[in-house]
Amino acid sequence: METGSCWYGEEIVRGKLFKLKGTIGEVIPNRKIVFKYSFPISLVAPRFEWLIEPKGPNSVFTAKSYLRAGDFFCKFKLSKKEMETKIEMHYEHVKREGENLKKFLEK
Repeated sequence: METGSCWYGEEIVRGKLFKLKGTIGEVIPNRKIVFKYSFPISLVAPRFEWLIEPKGPNSVFTAKSYLRAGDFFCKFKLSKKEMETKIEMHYEHVKREGENLKKFLEK
């Protein structure tokens, strides 16, 4: 993983397969990786980050995702309820994804 290199991933959200790609925005070895999404996903979610903070013999892992829901969904005139549902789906997925990644990293 190097700044500027490409990445590809697949994930399932509420039963639907999403094929995602982008570039690595920043790498600080053993500390931070910034993943940038490609267009059109970048319109809604420009990036996500993985942060690793050493704590003695262990590490604390934090995943951050960035979402531009308000501006994007307002342009498509979604109702407040529709927008809240989309945001809820995002948080539900990110929570589950984070729990899975945490289990994987702690093994």
